[in-house]
Amino acid sequence: MVNYEIQKQTEAYDWVIKYAKYPNILEKAKQEWNHDYSMIKYEYEKQSSAYEWINQQTAYPEIMKKAKQEWGSDYSMVK
Repeated sequence: MVNYEIQKQTEAYDWVIKYAKYPNILEKAKQEWNHDYSMIKYEYEKQSSAYEWINQQTAYPEIMKKAKQEWGSDYSMVK
């Protein structure tokens, strides 16, 4: 089990270092999950996917504005 966890965390760490495109989202995930790199990766993927979706939306700008005001940089909640 220890070996599995080490491998899982190492793979997630390597992924985070290599593929993180949005530094602000990555920093927030690190603050939330400290050194649990598999959770940092999960949170980063969830938030960056929602962030990209939000940036593509053009319909209902008032609803989007209100959601952004309420949830700020928690992009999955804005979505």
